[in-house]
Amino acid sequence: MRQKLKGALLSVVRILLAGVFIFYPIVLGLDYFYVFEPYLYPLHMLQGHIRPVGRHILIGPYPEFITLERLRNQGVSVVISLLDPRLIYEKGLVRVEQREERSLGMKTYNIPLDSYESPNSPRNAAHIREILALLHRLGNRKVYIHCYLGKHRVAYVANALRAAEHRATVVSNDRQMHTAP
Repeated sequence: MRQKLKGALLSVVRILLAGVFIFYPIVLGLDYFYVFEPYLYPLHMLQGHIRPVGRHILIGPYPEFITLERLRNQGVSVVISLLDPRLIYEKGLVRVEQREERSLGMKTYNIPLDSYESPNSPRNAAHIREILALLHRLGNRKVYIHCYLGKHRVAYVANALRAAEHRATVVSNDRQMHTAP
């Protein structure tokens, strides 16, 4: 009986050691293993499409290199990534994307939005204000803004852009009414 108990405990210790020395490095390696690239099957079927939200602003999904080349050839010189490097499946993508954009001569900004929070959460709201301020500073430069699938976080930014345009139109109309003869 003691021999069986001793054998069982030894097996448990071996399993725990295997977990520490085999599975832990595998989990750490996921940071460099881009198994979650959104343009791979089946995630590519869930991706949104690149679309304009202003004269100089395009939004869409995480761009692979060929898409970045195409965007650059269309005049895009700035890319704003909404990916969150705190997420294991986005951290590696941020690094790869920044390297690829630098090689193409594009300016990169990473202003992460949390897809698990409301756009009105303090962190997301602050980052959306930061994005709007950056777009204002960039003026007429053509910009591509993307998140992972090009649907949710970019929609937060598109809605904020529409709201900002609406406020600007209301202010402009108000000024015109007060200056009219």
